[in-house]
Amino acid sequence: MAGSAPAMFLVEGGAQGLKVSGLPGMDLTRRVSAVTFDATPAVLLGQGEAAAAALDRAERDFLLAIAAEAAGGIGWCLDAAVAYARDREQSGRPAGSFEAVAHACVDMLAAFQSASSAARYAANADADGAAEAPEAARVAALRAGRAYRAVAESAIRLFGGIGFTWQQGSGSVTSPRKPPAGSQPTCARSARPWAISADRGPGPPVPVRSR
Repeated sequence: MAGSAPAMFLVEGGAQGLKVSGLPGMDLTRRVSAVTFDATPAVLLGQGEAAAAALDRAERDFLLAIAAEAAGGIGWCLDAAVAYARDREQSGRPAGSFEAVAHACVDMLAAFQSASSAARYAANADADGAAEAPEAARVAALRAGRAYRAVAESAIRLFGGIGFTWQQGSGSVTSPRKPPAGSQPTCARSARPWAISADRGPGPPVPVRSR
């Protein structure tokens, strides 16, 4: 903040008073850090409406990336679970022939289509400069994050004991299955409206590739 107005500043790495501390996390593929400033010299890049617009743009890009990443993770879980259910045998029968396993895979497919549709709609709305683009990005991130967590946990159950090992691979998606902490305040600012929108969807779904 510059006074009472939002502002953006540029700080050089290694500047006096700048401290970057690594934080522990379960996701070994992503580094998380806490950044603090103590009388750190900085260059003012913009303030007021220009700064607010830039921050909103950065937030939207972040949410779109989170939604796309989650949709991709869901797709991997679905492919891996279906392949495992097809090849794995239990009592002389393919695991996928059991009703509970088949229903779980169908639910994962529905979650993939929902998350992908929301992410693509949000991306298209952003590219077109549509008025609903900010809301669509928040809805996509929220919907995809919820679906990612549910699908990852379902995949772990389908894989059984090996699902918890790094050798199998599903362990790599159980850590980031929740939206990163940075996306939570955005959705929490108006949790109930976004939750309702996530259920109803931001608009007509766009076609997704069949599986």
